[in-house]
Amino acid sequence: MHLRSHLGLADVRSLSCGGIAQLVEQRNHNPCVVGSIPTAAILHSRRDFPVRDTRIPCIIPSETSRLFAVYHLPVEQFLPAPVVVMCHGLGGDKVGRGRFLVLLSELLADHGIASVRFDFQGCGDSEGDFSTITTRRCLTDLQSVIDWVEGQKMFDPSQCSLFGRSFGGLIAILGASQWAHLRAIGVQAAPFHAVALSAGREQGAGPPLQFDASKKVLLFDGEPLTPDFLEQLQTVDMASVLQKISHIPFLHIAGGRDTIIDNSHTDLYRQCRERAEAPSHFVLLPEADHGCSQYRDRQTALKESAEWFISHGRLLHNA
Repeated sequence: MHLRSHLGLADVRSLSCGGIAQLVEQRNHNPCVVGSIPTAAILHSRRDFPVRDTRIPCIIPSETSRLFAVYHLPVEQFLPAPVVVMCHGLGGDKVGRGRFLVLLSELLADHGIASVRFDFQGCGDSEGDFSTITTRRCLTDLQSVIDWVEGQKMFDPSQCSLFGRSFGGLIAILGASQWAHLRAIGVQAAPFHAVALSAGREQGAGPPLQFDASKKVLLFDGEPLTPDFLEQLQTVDMASVLQKISHIPFLHIAGGRDTIIDNSHTDLYRQCRERAEAPSHFVLLPEADHGCSQYRDRQTALKESAEWFISHGRLLHNA
């Protein structure tokens, strides 16, 4: 249950530290005034220092499961705001390695851009069985989040963007072709094809995948994934998908020492974007591995990602 269920749009617009504190005080004296305010909002109101955003947990229905998400609203911004929906990597969650997705959300909020971080089914706090994860199921989850975002008055459906990391980057690209109002997309360490995910492993970073040749299935941390996972990945025609989204500004971040998604993937993305209508920006982090495990590399990736959505993810009158 999220805060907008109990508050009007005018109240949501005033969700500054002091605004929530006032609402909490009203509820303490008269519980009928405001209703139930999430614990996260109450804790937020008790801070004695300036805050960068208002973040609210929520539940988003998807097929037979419920997805857990957190959305960030900028404090100094009239709503509805531009928004970036973020897709985590395989076996990851809405926080991201080194809190990457949280930090990116904070940076965007500093510039008046909202964000939604969510867990795919079977990941993080969301319901579902991870072992049955497939490309199609993740796309269904993303579409459910997109539909939810477009139905919320605090987000501007004409200023929506997508960000995805690793497998989440692939899902973001596939989902981009289904979102009519998408303004920009950014991906980091995204595979172009299924070969890397079916064979690669990088010590200390990236998805711990192994291929069981006898059973013809992938193992993630020793847990078998359904055959559908690999079969659906192998049917992805990334070149055709990229052609469909040539009108969308495209950011691609890769690591020079990524042994899972190596530079051949970057080369294929570059070739497909050569004649794109919209601008493309390719960033190579020479020392970065797949998980962007070094602080310096993560900071560069954060900076590049935030600047991309600040420049391309909103209308000029929001700048």
